[in-house]
Amino acid sequence: MMESLQLPILVVALVVMSWAVVRLVTHSAAARTALEVPPEVLRWQADLKRLSQELQGELDEKMAAVSALSQAYEQASQRLNDLIQEADQLSEELENSERIRLSA
Repeated sequence: MMESLQLPILVVALVVMSWAVVRLVTHSAAARTALEVPPEVLRWQADLKRLSQELQGELDEKMAAVSALSQAYEQASQRLNDLIQEADQLSEELENSERIRLSA
């Protein structure tokens, strides 16, 4: 009797396994479509990327301006130091010439 039931049990098992596989495939396909990114999110992502590129461009421009200002400051500072040294030398020369004039 057990031997006569083996074939129907195998057929039923095969049908159940086939149904399970088909169900799994359809659920995974439905899950994949559910996981697709909505167009709004893609638009927001593109907008954020564009905004970050614009902000990076502005930041680069400002950094270049700060660098140029820093170089101009260094040059002006050096020029001012040179002028102060020149003024000190002229002041010393003037004092020496006054001493010479007064001693003569």
